[in-house]
Amino acid sequence: MFDLSPELQNKLRELNSLLKNRRENLKNRVAIREMLKKRGAKFISLKNYASNENLLITGIDGSVNYYGVYPYRIFFFQAYAATPKGDKIIVSDVKAPFLEDKPDDDPKDRVLPALELEASLKAIDRFKPDVMLFDGGFIRYRRHAPERWEQVEKALLEKDVLGIGIIEEAQSQAIAKILTDRIGIYDREILFGLLNPGEALFFDETLKEGFFTVFARLSRHPQAIAVDFLESQKERAKMALELLYALTPEGSRGIPFFLDVIDSKTKLSKETVEILLASCFDREILELYLRPLREERLL
Repeated sequence: MFDLSPELQNKLRELNSLLKNRRENLKNRVAIREMLKKRGAKFISLKNYASNENLLITGIDGSVNYYGVYPYRIFFFQAYAATPKGDKIIVSDVKAPFLEDKPDDDPKDRVLPALELEASLKAIDRFKPDVMLFDGGFIRYRRHAPERWEQVEKALLEKDVLGIGIIEEAQSQAIAKILTDRIGIYDREILFGLLNPGEALFFDETLKEGFFTVFARLSRHPQAIAVDFLESQKERAKMALELLYALTPEGSRGIPFFLDVIDSKTKLSKETVEILLASCFDREILELYLRPLREERLL
């Protein structure tokens, strides 16, 4: 049992009160919906049916972990493309920035998106899917792997594959800027409880340059997700959301179950990394460069 500081607990209670007050200002659900409608937003009910059950779906996800302590850190990357039938493609990489005399470099943002896009290109060619679900939005691909993203976007359009980027945590401020000039308000807190289960929020205006973004509540969980589409595929957005609705368990957190399955398969856990290192590294090298001394603590 660890010791708790009364001062720390008091500060946390104060923070809780501040957040409760902040939340109270955003709880007028009816008023917020009316304000959004006046700005051209559309609340659309989705049908929960599997009319698209013959569509071949492919999911894309990636995972990163690292081992060691500064400056001797090794980063492990894995991207995964899979279909519900069990077909899969795995693309992996390892980076050791200290060997390039760049110990402060954090390669996560640039390496993982590129690997996920590499996996998606291979999946488009090999699986020939109708729909491709990406675990995350499209902006990070365009920002961190622009050349590879152009290749994927071209392949999606040429092969008539519907690309869908599913954003579990809506970190944007697109809705917030429509509603208020207050600084520090994010879409996540506005969306919480705003939509009914099986309801989507469409905007006529572009929220992200080059992409068409909608918000949807796909389960009983009060938090909505954001969904990215290519601008040229936005006419198929409602159909795509109804497919996602059919793929999402009612009692889940609002993400298609298929993506959770892929996430569990691609995840590089600490235990997995340690097994890899133990099987591939000499013990002396592992102890010298990578194994933290804190792991030798007795308490």
